[in-house]
Amino acid sequence: MLTDENNRDRLEAIAKDIETKHANAVLHIATRLAEARDIFRYLRDEGGFSGWIETRLHYSRSTVYNLLSIYDRFGGEENLSKRLDTFPASILYLLAAPSTPPDVREEIITRAEAGEPVTVAEVKTAIAKRKPEPRPKHPKWDINPAAAALFANEDQVHAFAGVVNLKTVRKFVTFDQQVDLAKQLTEGNIRAVHYQGWVGQWLRQAGKLQGRIDAAERDDFYKQFPGYEIRHEVAKTKSAGREFAASLHKLETLWKKFPHNPFFGELGSTLDYVIGVIRQYRRAAGEHSADEIERKLSKVQEFERKIQTLEITVTELRRENEELRAGAKQEGGAR
Repeated sequence: MLTDENNRDRLEAIAKDIETKHANAVLHIATRLAEARDIFRYLRDEGGFSGWIETRLHYSRSTVYNLLSIYDRFGGEENLSKRLDTFPASILYLLAAPSTPPDVREEIITRAEAGEPVTVAEVKTAIAKRKPEPRPKHPKWDINPAAAALFANEDQVHAFAGVVNLKTVRKFVTFDQQVDLAKQLTEGNIRAVHYQGWVGQWLRQAGKLQGRIDAAERDDFYKQFPGYEIRHEVAKTKSAGREFAASLHKLETLWKKFPHNPFFGELGSTLDYVIGVIRQYRRAAGEHSADEIERKLSKVQEFERKIQTLEITVTELRRENEELRAGAKQEGGAR
C-alpha cells in the first residue's frame, strides 16, 4: 500500500513529466513556426504568415509571436531542448520576453542547468527586482519655465499649458519651441480663451510650410536620382491599380444586385476617361501592342462582316440566275 509520502512523490514525478513534455512540444512548435515564417518571406499566398496562422492553425497572433520570441531568443530546437526542457511554458514565455533583463535570464537558466528547481513566482520576482524604476510622470502642466515667464497671469499660463500638452500639439511643438510659441501669443495680444484655436491655425500653416519644404527637397532629390521618382510613381500606380480593380469588382457585384440604382451615375464616363489616359500613356511610352491588337481585331471583324454580306449577295444572285434559267426552259418547251 502506498503511503502519503509515496503518493506525493509520484504526483511530483507525474507533474515534472507533463511539464517536460509540454515544454518540448512548445519548443518544437516554436521551431516549426519559425520555419513557416521564413517560407512566407518569399510567399504572399493566404494573406501572408499572419493570415496563415489564423486560417490554417487557428492560433492567435499573440500566441504565435510569443512562441517565435522563444525561438528568436534561444535558437534552434536542439539547443532549446538541451537547455530549457525542464521549464514549463509559462517560464519560457517570461524568459523570452524582450522586457526581461539579460542577467535575470542567464541566472534562471544557470540555476536550472545546475538542477535547482525554479518556479514561475521566483522568475517573476527576479524580473521585477531587476527592472528599472519607472520614470516619474510629468506634472499636470508640462511647460517650459521660460515660456511660462512670458505670460502676465496664471490663467494665461494654464491655458497655454493645456494647449501645448495636447497630443496633437506635442507631436509638432518641442519643449524648447514652446518659448517661441509663447512669444507669438503674448506679442499678438491673443486672449487666453483663443489660445487653442490660434495654435491650431498656426500648426496648419506650419504644416503647409513644412509640406512645401519637403516637396522642394524631394524634387531636388529626384533631379539627382531620377530613378527613384520613377520607382515611387510606379509603386503608387500599382497600389492605385489594385484598389481601382477591387472597387470595380465590388461595383460589378452591386450592379447585379441593384442594376437601376441612380448612384451609379456617371461611372461610365469616368471609366472612358481612365481608358483614354491609359492609351495616352501607352502611346507616349511606345507601348502600342495593345492598341495594335485592338485595331487588327476590329479590321478582322469588319472583313468578316463584309465576307458575310458578299456571301449573302452571291447566294441571292445564284438563286435568281437559277430561276431565270428555269423560266427560259419552260418558255422554250411551250413553243
